[in-house]
Amino acid sequence: MSAPELGVSFSEKVTLIDGHHSPQPAVPVDYSRMSLKESCASSVVLAEVIPEPEPVSTLTRLTYSCGVLVERTHDTVILAISMTFFNQVLGLSGSLSSLAVTLALLIDAVCDPAVGVLSDPSRSPIGRRHPFMYAALGPLVASFGLLFNPSSELSKQALFWWITVFMVLLRCSVSLYSVPFMALGAELSSNSLERNRIMGSQAAVGYFCAPLVLFVGLTWLLADPGDKGNGLLNRSNYPPFVLLCGLVMLVGGLTAAAFTHPLIQRLPQAEHTIGGLRQFARDLLTALRNRNFACVVFAYVFFSLNLGVGETLTMLVGIFFWRLSPGEIAWFTAMVPIAAVVTPPLIVTLAKRFEKRTLVIAAALNYCVWPVFGVVLRLAGVIPNEHPLPNEYLVLLYFLYMLGNCALVAHNVLVMVMLADVAEEHETVTGQRTAGIFYSARTLIGKSASALGHIIGGVGLDYIGFTPHMRLVGAPPNIVRRLGFLSLVGSVGGLFAAVCYAFYRIDRARQAEISTQLAKLRET
Repeated sequence: MSAPELGVSFSEKVTLIDGHHSPQPAVPVDYSRMSLKESCASSVVLAEVIPEPEPVSTLTRLTYSCGVLVERTHDTVILAISMTFFNQVLGLSGSLSSLAVTLALLIDAVCDPAVGVLSDPSRSPIGRRHPFMYAALGPLVASFGLLFNPSSELSKQALFWWITVFMVLLRCSVSLYSVPFMALGAELSSNSLERNRIMGSQAAVGYFCAPLVLFVGLTWLLADPGDKGNGLLNRSNYPPFVLLCGLVMLVGGLTAAAFTHPLIQRLPQAEHTIGGLRQFARDLLTALRNRNFACVVFAYVFFSLNLGVGETLTMLVGIFFWRLSPGEIAWFTAMVPIAAVVTPPLIVTLAKRFEKRTLVIAAALNYCVWPVFGVVLRLAGVIPNEHPLPNEYLVLLYFLYMLGNCALVAHNVLVMVMLADVAEEHETVTGQRTAGIFYSARTLIGKSASALGHIIGGVGLDYIGFTPHMRLVGAPPNIVRRLGFLSLVGSVGGLFAAVCYAFYRIDRARQAEISTQLAKLRET
């Protein structure tokens, strides 16, 4: 493994979704840097190249996959309810609430590659991955519990620092577990077929079980409105829900670590040290000189900004703009696994007729439109301002949300494939296979840009006069209307992302040229 490839990477034959095949040995794919959507997308990107797989038992595959619940439960819950809890339940301003989340995201963006740098060369009697996984679980569960249980006697300034400190500890603990966990998945087998099965099982557990946790919380534990008008605004509902999430993360994390513990002796061990964060920074700057990589990076910045704004405002829009109950909001989570199942085959079909650039532009534009299209219809008077919302319009909102998630999954799959193209082009220039730097950079830049989106959303709440502890019944209609308009702001980022993707220049012809160059280079 070359210096900048943080975590475990391995060479696979890459089958691009437009039907073009790259010669072997191919660009290494770094699973330790992938998010769960990207892991799911790997089944679209990678071909099966070794005919006789090393057997990995079904029990090992399933128990290992439980570890994904650490990251997925954290992300699903934190992104869904954090702003509502901090702003409306605890009473912290939108600006300070988003600032706490932003600081945690920025530190976490650096923490990811740092954990990779630490775990790759480490040695211990229990391997190089398990020590980090075991060490992360205690601080993770503790910081998660404390984050949602500050004292009611704290001042606003003290409350801000409470949230910031435990958000940072929580996100760093998740990285401390998840980066070695993802690397461990690649180490369980040296065969691409088995790795695809492992990653497929992991993605299935993440996509179905983590939304199920939130679904149970919204329909049961967070359902009692009390005197607040909505269960998500009732602080007394949160302790049992936080306990459930903590138990899921703890049991999932321990299950993966404990059931793979007997395999430690046959897992690859560290053989050398790597360049560290300084080398990572140097390689990142070198990679940015590649025009196509720069296009993808700038597009991903704008797209992630869109995501950050949406993560900040979506739940508040559901509660105050649409006046939905927790039970009604819960069914939006069911759209996520549906999109994850439907989208990859659709991408493969469309890619036979269209270039990846065309498809990723379409995905970015669709994600600009569908998640907020219902808000546009309400603001335009097409959807009536009625409470409760008539069932036909509620079903329409669910459908639009599913379309938005389909666009999101498609975008993430296509970006991973485009990065594989860029990595091959980079190899023709430098002679080095450093795909890990491209995937790591995507994570680093994506989290940093998402942090900016959170700031925009939080400051926007204060700007429109959306105050902490806003009354649900009798909320000023002009403020609620402004909240709807504010939720549209993130879509501008998606539009700029589409413009940036238009400058991406690796099409089928260029990819064929790159493959020919690589074949000649590798022969020598």
